[in-house]
Amino acid sequence: MTDKTFSQAKYLGVEAAVGLLTSILLIALMSQMRGEVFLGQYVVLTTWIAVSQSFANLGTSDLILREIGKQPEQGGHLFGAGLVICGTSSVLTTGIMHAVVHALHYPLDMHTALRIGSLLLLPMAVSTLAKSAYIARHKVSTYVSIVVIEYLVLFFLNSYFVLHNYGIVTLVTTMLFAKVVSSAGLLYVLNTTVLKVQWGLHTELIRCLLGPLGAFSMVGLSAKIFWRVDILMLSKMTTLGATGLYTSAAKFLEIYAMLPSMVAQTMFPDMARQYAMKQLDRNDLETTFQSLCYLVVPLSIGTFVFAKPLLLLLFGERFASAAPALQLFMLTFIILTIDMMMSITYEAAGYQRNQMYIALGNILINIVLNAFIITIMSFFGACLAGFCSLSVSACVHQYLIARSVFRLRWGRILATPLALGCAAVLPVLLLRDQLHVSILGVAYVVLYGLLLIAVRRLDWPRPRLQAHKQSLPKV
Repeated sequence: MTDKTFSQAKYLGVEAAVGLLTSILLIALMSQMRGEVFLGQYVVLTTWIAVSQSFANLGTSDLILREIGKQPEQGGHLFGAGLVICGTSSVLTTGIMHAVVHALHYPLDMHTALRIGSLLLLPMAVSTLAKSAYIARHKVSTYVSIVVIEYLVLFFLNSYFVLHNYGIVTLVTTMLFAKVVSSAGLLYVLNTTVLKVQWGLHTELIRCLLGPLGAFSMVGLSAKIFWRVDILMLSKMTTLGATGLYTSAAKFLEIYAMLPSMVAQTMFPDMARQYAMKQLDRNDLETTFQSLCYLVVPLSIGTFVFAKPLLLLLFGERFASAAPALQLFMLTFIILTIDMMMSITYEAAGYQRNQMYIALGNILINIVLNAFIITIMSFFGACLAGFCSLSVSACVHQYLIARSVFRLRWGRILATPLALGCAAVLPVLLLRDQLHVSILGVAYVVLYGLLLIAVRRLDWPRPRLQAHKQSLPKV
């Protein structure tokens, strides 16, 4: 599974890298040129759009990804049915978002921007659904090519508007135009080169999809709300300035989370098929997860050590106070990766309903903790709430997977990546007062890379894993 997963994930890695670069550069430009209040406006706007889009999508993209993986011959019919479901829910959600925005009494420019942003829901739903079909058919490179063009065009246009003091309404209008063109292109290429979309109203198939859709939609909604509720609560309980400071740290976690997310998306259909055929192998799964951790762990450790210099470089002196929040987010990043990998394992095994309950419990814990801790610790309290609720979710997942599938040995998975990361960062900590931070950063990356190459050449500890392969359970 490892080779196939990462052969697809490398293309999603290109998408994530471009998204990472353009997103950080844009919010850095906003913070430097327009300040934390304008950045707070932009974040609140994009948060509302992201949360509303989850209601518009209803988890359909994840369901279609699994079903096309299991029934590739029905891909065109499944995608057509998914379009009907997404299209209907998107139109309904757009109307609801208009009503909610009107009731919240935001300032006039934010009110107008949010109403325009609601029109993004339909093209975003189409784009997300198309992504699932591209992944399931192993045509990720085609999808990435179109989306990267969208990212770059949107970045250059919005950067121009930020530099020339255009308002938030202009930015969201540009986002709408770019997403409409991109989703239309994705749909056209999908229909002509990947799978022939069956456009008819397949009522029987839609009825079959609506059964498991409830669990998928609740999982998707809970995950999205989990990552956005803190920003919405901060914007109402504190100030837009505090929200902007929080965002400067949270943006790192949001972008880094693309890495485990893209691996999870590429693994999911194959895992579902292997589980159904009783061929899901624990050793193979742990090897894949460890390969992911070789990237996640050093990224987390490096950002933790260089938290303040990174914030100063990207956002300026006013954002230095967000450094402790960024450091806590990097610990959260490791927990998030563990939880995400266990989550897709549990869903691939068919336990969507239990996964729904876990996700709902997670969001409730997060909301309660945010409501209590934000009043005491401001934006750092929101970081702490996310860390605690994700830790609870990871423990619950580990218990349920061990009981229902097989026990994932996270100590063995994480031991080598953590050892390499700590060994590489130790010289950096010893020399941090003697060398410039940029030199230390390069030294850390080079040293970790050399250590990783040495370990992989020695092929340790894989021989020990292979020696026990026959004794490891399959499901």
